[in-house]
Amino acid sequence: MRDYRISEYLKNLSFLSNEEMNKDYPVKPFQRPYSQRNNNSARFDRIEEGLEKTQNNVNHKGSCPKGLVAQSNFIQSYFMPLKLIVPSNSNDEENDGDGYDEDNNRWTGYDPLEKKK
Repeated sequence: MRDYRISEYLKNLSFLSNEEMNKDYPVKPFQRPYSQRNNNSARFDRIEEGLEKTQNNVNHKGSCPKGLVAQSNFIQSYFMPLKLIVPSNSNDEENDGDGYDEDNNRWTGYDPLEKKK
């Protein structure tokens, strides 16, 4: 047996024939070229069968009563419920706005800043 690359080179130079090359280095089944055959007709048949099955299922579903099949009692809340800022046990008298004058629309519970001279 000879080195494959040397044999390939000699075959390209026409010193070796294809028969001699195949005798020394037989082509393995996974090396054989796979003839690409057209499977479109089989593929179309499978698609048509799938469409027919889908159409039959849809038609069967249309004859069913339109009610709920199952209902879940599980309700999950993503956000936490809001907490009140003003406690519910506080009296309205205590929460009178803390110095907000509704007539003049201003806060009176704080001392305004004095201007620097």
